[in-house]
Amino acid sequence: MVDAARVLCGLIAEPSLKDLGPDLDPKSELQGATAGAKRNRPSYELVETGGPAHDRWFRVEVRHQGVLLGEGRGKSKRAAERAAAVQALAQPPRAEIEELQP
Repeated sequence: MVDAARVLCGLIAEPSLKDLGPDLDPKSELQGATAGAKRNRPSYELVETGGPAHDRWFRVEVRHQGVLLGEGRGKSKRAAERAAAVQALAQPPRAEIEELQP
């Protein structure tokens, strides 16, 4: 019974989720894009905060295997992480960059 319900929910929800496109969750998309044989996940590091207590901002860097992929700034840590993931996804894949270098 549970399996049938799971299949039914998938049939109902999956098309709607696909319609949302890649903007659904940039952090999840980045995790999928960086997933290799070792399944290393990107890491997010808070590198700076500022502003008065009522109007804080956060700056976060995202790295994968020690390589800086992007940075983001936002009014919350989560927003800064999402902005960093969006910037990382906008960059060409590292393999393409390495091919261009002499």
